[in-house]
Order: sequence, then C-alpha cells, then structure tokens
Amino acid sequence: MKTVTEFLSLLRGLKGSSAASIVYRSVVKHNKTLREDKTVTWESLFGHKEVIKRQVFNTNIGVNYESCVNRQLVREGVNDDFVADKLPYGRWEIPNILIEHNGDLQLRGYAEMGIASNSNRSEYFFSDGASVTDEDWGKMKGFMPPERDESSAQDNQGVEKTVKPRNFKLSNIESVKMFGKNYS
Repeated sequence: MKTVTEFLSLLRGLKGSSAASIVYRSVVKHNKTLREDKTVTWESLFGHKEVIKRQVFNTNIGVNYESCVNRQLVREGVNDDFVADKLPYGRWEIPNILIEHNGDLQLRGYAEMGIASNSNRSEYFFSDGASVTDEDWGKMKGFMPPERDESSAQDNQGVEKTVKPRNFKLSNIESVKMFGKNYS
C-alpha cells in the first residue's frame, strides 16, 4: 500500500467497528509433491511458477472478538460467557485493529459478519501473470493441503455461527476502501 502512513493514521483514530473492502494477494500454499503419488512434483508440472490468489474481502475492522462472540451467544439463546484467549502470536499495535508480529503489521478483519456476509470474490493466476484454468486446477488439487477444520473454533466459542477473525498482512494488501476512500 502506498498510503500506509495515512491509512495507519485513520486506523489509530478509529472508534468502534467499520466496514471495509480489502483487495488482498497471497501465495497459495501447496506441497512439493502430489499427496497420493510422491513421484510427481509441482516443478515437473508447473516449473517454478507459484499460484497467486487475489481476493476482494468485505469485512469489518475494529471488532472486539470477545464481545462479538458473546453477542452471538445471546442471539443463539446460550447463557454462557465467552472469554477470549490471548492472541496466539504477536501483540496488539492498535487493540482490535492492528497486530504486530515479527516486524510485520496485520490488519484484523472478520469474515461473514453483517454486510460482509458472502460477498467475497477470488481470482487465481500464476506468478507469471497467466490465468489458472480449470485444467490447471484439476492438476493442482492433489498438491493442495486438505481443507482446515474450523469445528474446533466453533467448539471453543460455543456458538452455531462461528465468529471468524482473519488477519491480513499489510504488505499483501493492494488496497482498502473505508469511509468511501481508497487506500492503496
């Protein structure tokens, strides 16, 4: 992001939660060999190319995780109090908004909340800029790690609709739109 200083200033002054639209790029993790047949390598099929995921992620910034889970418990008629654990890594640079970890800053957002529900879009392409085709995906599937099971978070929270925090490395963010202004 080119206007990081201006964006960080906005975040420091943020009170409560706000909707944001984030354009985020990340490298798709994969194994070096097929899970079923270790003789077939990624490099033999795709060379040194990596797969890049570009996602438009609509989210909420400035949400207090513990309060959010407790509100969800109330909505679901559960009379428990949820107490959040400490961050699993890093420290809050700006509470509920920005995490510092090993010199990197990460923006905290939440999936599937309010206006951010089910409105994310993704596109995939190779590091050389070529689009990933359906045929490419067919070849890649066996290299991808299995889907993560989120049931442990649900069990820990005690809710049916899990509160899903997500951290975005600032260095991977293309742009953020908040309060009608683009930060890129």
